[in-house]
Amino acid sequence: MIELDNLDVKILAHLQSNSRESFQEIAKRCLTSVPTVKSSGGYAADSCYTGKDKSY
Repeated sequence: MIELDNLDVKILAHLQSNSRESFQEIAKRCLTSVPTVKSSGGYAADSCYTGKDKSY
């Protein structure tokens, strides 16, 4: 099971409210970098939607 930290939860909340929002805009709103949003939020979203842990 994947544990989500506060930043992951913030990123996922933004993706849920507006899935078409850019990584850059989400990064601004979450006060973090674009690469962090891509790796953190993307990984969490993929895992949550598919139910699969992609850490191989």
